Amino acid sequence: MTGYNTYSTTAANNINANTGINWDEGMNPGVVNNSARANMADARSAFNDLIWFRYGSGDGTDVGKVVYVSGNAFRINSVDVSTVYHKYRRVKAVGSSTGTIYGTISSVSFSTNTNVQVLWDNGGSLANETITVYLSQIPVTGTPWPGAFTMISMGTSFPGVSDGSQPTFQFATSSAGTNLKNSVIYGASGFLGFSTLSDDFATQTDFFTFSWSAGGKPSSNLTVTSLSVGANGTTNPALKVDGSAPSAATGITVTGRAAASGASISVNSSGTNENLTVDAKGSGTITLGGTSTGNITLTRATSASSTLAVTGKAGVGGAALTSQFNISNNSVSSDSIRFIDGAASGKAWLMGPGSGHGTTALTIAYNASDSILGPVVQTDGSLIIGGTTATGNGTLGTKVYTVGTLPTGAKGARSFVSDANSTTFATSAVGGGSNNVPVYHDGSGWRIG
Repeated sequence: MTGYNTYSTTAANNINANTGINWDEGMNPGVVNNSARANMADARSAFNDLIWFRYGSGDGTDVGKVVYVSGNAFRINSVDVSTVYHKYRRVKAVGSSTGTIYGTISSVSFSTNTNVQVLWDNGGSLANETITVYLSQIPVTGTPWPGAFTMISMGTSFPGVSDGSQPTFQFATSSAGTNLKNSVIYGASGFLGFSTLSDDFATQTDFFTFSWSAGGKPSSNLTVTSLSVGANGTTNPALKVDGSAPSAATGITVTGRAAASGASISVNSSGTNENLTVDAKGSGTITLGGTSTGNITLTRATSASSTLAVTGKAGVGGAALTSQFNISNNSVSSDSIRFIDGAASGKAWLMGPGSGHGTTALTIAYNASDSILGPVVQTDGSLIIGGTTATGNGTLGTKVYTVGTLPTGAKGARSFVSDANSTTFATSAVGGGSNNVPVYHDGSGWRIG
């Protein structure tokens, strides 16, 4: 018995189609009985491995017709059966040195012989020997599979699939023509991926992958041109990602970290410097820290092209927020705060100390050259008005005291009393009178003058 692969599609050629069969005319009953039994044995043997069959040339024995060419190729001599050995069909090859290997036909052509190229699973290869080739009962063209896809393989590794993973399913999204775009659902320990493969199976493009460590939960790596997440799909989704622009080379990276290490959002790009824009819709408001209780820190130069309103406390320079507005500058090389109104000839207000202001604690100047035209408070508490001397233009008002309520004072201090008993210059100020006079402190006490 040698099997169905020796049978011919021409009835007259099947007289001795198999060892143990003789259907010639006038055979005695014993030979007829043996031939029928041999046919039954052939049928049972075929059903024992029903998914695979030895097609050969499609007529008569395949012995000597299916011939080794290379580790990845064989031929069927002198016949065109390229439509049967079509691209993507699964094959099995058996040989004494080859062993039993499985693969997928990657290309087929005919010129005198039918030449078949195969991508063998898991690095398999044909040995240069007599081989037996089986075809899968399930073709790719004219597939019995229902629906819009064609199953090509199961449990197969292709060179284009990364990480040495084993695809669970491989299927084509269309059976039209030979340019089938392969979709692969593949996996290994701790890994599951959804990908497409090029026609030669050599190039893989992942569009969805899961990975996880032993005993852990899957993490996902999603690669798509657009994504919408929401109860209504693409209609007003809760999350929308649009990366469909062919030239898109910038995006957002969200990085998670260990507890107490925070998370971050940053721009990724093929460029060196990229901007980040955050927008509300229409006249909507952008809120930072709407429910959190921590501070918001700006670590780089910040500009506001419109109104900047602060309803709580505001600090500049790292000052502790002990009052509504705090300004801190640990370096005397620059002014703590400077307001410029208009062009260089406009008004300017300065708060120091700053470069060139020496012991100035507070300066209010009225031109851009920092000329001191307004009051200056020195760090020792003294006041300068209208220049660098203790004189000024206009009047200076002080608090009115009675002599008995004058502060302790220090040499050079000035004030005014309403109950002096004398108006004599330089005499000690004594209360109890009705004279309104200015007083000064000489280092020892208050005197009239």
